[in-house]
Amino acid sequence: MSLLELRKVFEKRKYNLIKLLENPKDLSPEKQHQIYGAILEIDNFLRAIDHFREKEMNRK
Repeated sequence: MSLLELRKVFEKRKYNLIKLLENPKDLSPEKQHQIYGAILEIDNFLRAIDHFREKEMNRK
């Protein structure tokens, strides 16, 4: 799987988690906190992908 494909997978997951948070009445505060944490982790991972992709591009 390429970095771009991996990025797409995680962007979709982040989008789905954000959609879950848009209707918080169905979620306990603990679950909301877990989802928010997962979104932050995905953001960190996406930044890492961008970093490695940039390094890959500079090598070529």
